[in-house]
Amino acid sequence: KNFKFVSYLNILIGVIYILYRYFLKKIDPFGEAPYEVEVYLQYLHIFGAFIWVFFFGVIFNSHVLHKLKLSTEKKRKSGVYLIILSFLMVISGYLALIPVSWRGEVGIFHSVVSGLWVLIFFIHLGRLVREL
Repeated sequence: KNFKFVSYLNILIGVIYILYRYFLKKIDPFGEAPYEVEVYLQYLHIFGAFIWVFFFGVIFNSHVLHKLKLSTEKKRKSGVYLIILSFLMVISGYLALIPVSWRGEVGIFHSVVSGLWVLIFFIHLGRLVREL
């Protein structure tokens, strides 16, 4: 329950952050400028990511390792994809915070990987499949 709640909350914050980061810009006398809320959304997303990583560790021990041992599990394939994407999402999220020249590309990579993670997460939970 906690992992799902933190995931939903961080997905929501991440989507709002992406909207402000890439699509919503205000015009000031010097051209396009980010909204002030963008920084706070990023901080909230990072804080939520730390909590998410903690709960990922908790469910990894109690849920993931157990389910990986069951070879007949239907959701095993999506679960393995989620593990791989989670690793890429965390690493790229961390690298996006480091002030280097390729930071923008890493941020876009993080957004794409995170989008795939969200899609597979809802498939894994069975919510997306029921709605289709």
